[in-house]
Amino acid sequence: MTIGIAAHGPAAGRAILSSLRSVERLAIGAIGGFVSVAALGHDGRVHRAEIQDGGVTALLDEERVSRAVLEAPSAVLMSSGPNRPEPLSQFTPAAAGVGLVTGHRFPNNRGRDDQSLGETVLAAMATGATPRAAVEQAVRDNPAADAGLIALAADGRIFAADTAFIARFGDRGGAMREAIDGTGRVAILHNGIEPSESLALLLAELIVKAMAPAPTVAGTLELHAGTPVLAGAEAGLVLSDRGGSRRSG
Repeated sequence: MTIGIAAHGPAAGRAILSSLRSVERLAIGAIGGFVSVAALGHDGRVHRAEIQDGGVTALLDEERVSRAVLEAPSAVLMSSGPNRPEPLSQFTPAAAGVGLVTGHRFPNNRGRDDQSLGETVLAAMATGATPRAAVEQAVRDNPAADAGLIALAADGRIFAADTAFIARFGDRGGAMREAIDGTGRVAILHNGIEPSESLALLLAELIVKAMAPAPTVAGTLELHAGTPVLAGAEAGLVLSDRGGSRRSG
């Protein structure tokens, strides 16, 4: 009944919002309602955006997202059906210089230490714990909690895990993916949204691709009027490292 996304890379804020907007058009279930976004901007500060109904589509169409959020190299969100308890920031705890936390189901519920699970993870990272250590400790200490957690450190390290209780759900999904060149990474947890098996994989791929730098133009080929064009035996023209043509086949 919720989805949590965390991403680190070029314009991570724009990547998670635009990609989820695409998914809102095809997925069914607990999606397209409230959205809570938190981002660590290039200025090192926490920036936020939120809406109670209409999902990411409305959030972007109504221009409720600042450039600082869109261009942020680290961003998280949580989204589900409409009209959730205020403040919506409780679903995406954040601290400058430390990191961001999100999740699915009820990461805002109190755990054994009497603070929300998300705040527990953030506090652990503030004392030096890695995202993996912070999340694993929280789910280990609260096995019956109805929540999955995603932690994103300010340096880009990321980790996600469900509690033992959530692990029994048949409609949950999740994915972690990193670009081949290391420029971007993403973690996703969700439940109550269909298709449950392929949604996170599709969304993760969209987000990583959205964060990928634009292809570099190595050169151009200029053909002048009158240049004869003839059918050949090869499917294309392959250039050598020095720019000369060579046979392909």
